[in-house]
Amino acid sequence: MDWKEASRYLKKVKYNCPYPFRKKLIPELQGALEDFLDENPDGTMVELVAHFGVPETFGYNYISAMEDAERQRWIKQSRQVKGIVLAVVATCVFTVAVWVGCNIWWNSEHAIRSYEVWVEYDDTGERIQALE
Repeated sequence: MDWKEASRYLKKVKYNCPYPFRKKLIPELQGALEDFLDENPDGTMVELVAHFGVPETFGYNYISAMEDAERQRWIKQSRQVKGIVLAVVATCVFTVAVWVGCNIWWNSEHAIRSYEVWVEYDDTGERIQALE
């Protein structure tokens, strides 16, 4: 087995693992996969799955093995990060909306307006009508 197959396993685990736990789980699993490949250079994907488990459930098994306090700390940290990101995005959207609104207002108040006036004259040079 080469690292390419182990990398596919790692990607499946990452895809199926809840986001807050990826930061801790993926580096640990990557190290364990490297050790497994060193010990079993001729191993197969079946042996890898037998050793580590199905990639779709690996993350959930890892999380359930964690202590409650540590699991809650990771969840709390993830919520805080999401809240901060949401606040920054909302602030940026609000700032852009105010800026666009102010620019529209300022341009409408200070726009240079031009008018066309059509003047018609008769054959004698008398002004007949002015249209605006």
